[in-house]
Amino acid sequence: AILQGEWWRTLTALSLHSGGLHLGGNVVAGILIVGRLARELGSGSAWLLTLLAAAVGNGLNAWLQVPGHSAVGASTAVFAALGILAAFNLVRYRRVLWRRWALPLAGAAGLLAMIGASGERTDLGAHLFGLLAGLPVGGLAARLGHDFWRRPVVNRGLGLFALLLLPLAWGWALLFA
Repeated sequence: AILQGEWWRTLTALSLHSGGLHLGGNVVAGILIVGRLARELGSGSAWLLTLLAAAVGNGLNAWLQVPGHSAVGASTAVFAALGILAAFNLVRYRRVLWRRWALPLAGAAGLLAMIGASGERTDLGAHLFGLLAGLPVGGLAARLGHDFWRRPVVNRGLGLFALLLLPLAWGWALLFA
């Protein structure tokens, strides 16, 4: 459906879960990882960048999966935030990490392997493409600088947009689908 122009599904899928355990796992992981990203960029900036990267990850997943594949859950967003955080730290600390430049990326890949590839119904594609979509976003975020994202006007504005993004996507789905 995403490939037929139903773009809103890249966002609405983030709010659908297959059960309580699925939801709970994503909430806990999201609090930890997006929370860490929010300490770097501010909460509004972190949430908007995470949602946008997750939407791209869901779009890539839809494009590369077999027709009829369905994906639900916020884990794409969790892994997008992880990718953003890894790339942000890689660029931000590149002078300190010049001998250990791969550490943030290896950490993200390790978490993908440990928590993102287990279980028979796990959508590895959603996790992988969330992580991959987050990497360029994190690189760009680091290039713009820590102070840019934490500016109150930027952080609040992006936070407001992030807060409205899912309801807007759901509204579009309900009105036009």
